[in-house]
Amino acid sequence: SSYPWIRGFEIKEYGPDGIIIAARADSLFIAPRRILFFNVKSINEVRLDNARVEVHFPADPSAGLELLPFGVDSFGFGGGVRKNSSKPFGTITRTVVDRIDISFFRAEKLMLTLSAARADIEKNEINPRFRAAVLTSATSGMKIISEEMFWDVERKRFVIPGPYIAQTAEDRASGAGIVVDLDFTVSPL
Repeated sequence: SSYPWIRGFEIKEYGPDGIIIAARADSLFIAPRRILFFNVKSINEVRLDNARVEVHFPADPSAGLELLPFGVDSFGFGGGVRKNSSKPFGTITRTVVDRIDISFFRAEKLMLTLSAARADIEKNEINPRFRAAVLTSATSGMKIISEEMFWDVERKRFVIPGPYIAQTAEDRASGAGIVVDLDFTVSPL
């Protein structure tokens, strides 16, 4: 195969107080992107499998921080031929993560976790989308389950535009259109 394949991929980003983001994935590879029923060889995507991410927010919630370090430009594959190589990778248009678990910490205290069957990060879109996702509060144990949600980078909140199920140990409710922040405060969309 002319596409790169990496096993045991790991990224760590450090700030003044230590690790900000630590991410691991079982594998990383570049594959042709499916468009409808076709694989177009010159249009590719970065694919990761079984990713585990720890995001450490500072105590000040106004500080900016990227949620996922898996954007298309993060890997250095560029948009054409890689340096020192004759293998063309074509145009890379998105990153797809199959099976992802994210743990959010604020001041070293676990705030919430997100598990999703899939995450998509488009090249020109800054808000990552999650499918078949479960958002869980570490303090209350409350869960919000949805087929689709996305992280709003500017507002630092999860947006669930469609139907969801909110579940506690005692009760269960359903609805549509909510916003959830890092403290697990739920508000209508």
